[in-house]
Amino acid sequence: MKHTGSTCCSSWASLQRLGDPCEVTVAVADLGCGSPRLHAPDDDEGGRGLQLVDRVRVAWGTSHHDDGKLVRGRIGCAGTGFAC
Repeated sequence: MKHTGSTCCSSWASLQRLGDPCEVTVAVADLGCGSPRLHAPDDDEGGRGLQLVDRVRVAWGTSHHDDGKLVRGRIGCAGTGFAC
């Protein structure tokens, strides 16, 4: 997985299912201090992650910490045609 265009930043991603069998939480953390923003993806490989999260999410948000930020999105199967 490639998470930012920067080569200096460390990042990690996680996928969790808590409680609701039809909902998962996707979280991506990095050392950056900026806020994520939706923008049109370019012709390269960048700019698609947040677009995907925004289209399938139940909710998403960002929290900032002393050592970077965490962007998370809750994704549910309701209305997707997938059975729980």
